Amino acid sequence: MSDPLPFPSEYQTIGLLNVISLFVVIGIGVDDVFVFINTFKQSARLPDLQTTHQRITHTIIESSKATFFTSLTTSVAFFANIVSSVSPVDKKRGWG
Repeated sequence: MSDPLPFPSEYQTIGLLNVISLFVVIGIGVDDVFVFINTFKQSARLPDLQTTHQRITHTIIESSKATFFTSLTTSVAFFANIVSSVSPVDKKRGWG
C-alpha cells in the first residue's frame, strides 16, 4: 500500500512552526525585494548615475550587501535552533 502523505507515515501531523516557517521564508524574500526596489528608486537622485545600467549596477552592489547580511543572520538563527531542546522547535526538525 502506498503512503498518500508526502512525508513518512511516522509523522502524522504538521507542526505549527512548520507552517509558520513558510511565511517567514516568503517574508524574507519579499523584504529583500523591497530593499532592491528602494535602492533603485534612491539611485535616481545620485547625479553620477546617468544611465539605467549604472543605476542597476549600483543597486546590485549596494543591495546585495544588505540582503546578504540580513539573510546570514536569519540563517544563523534558524541553524542555532537545530540544537534546541525546546519541544516545538525540536519537532520542527522532523526527526526529534
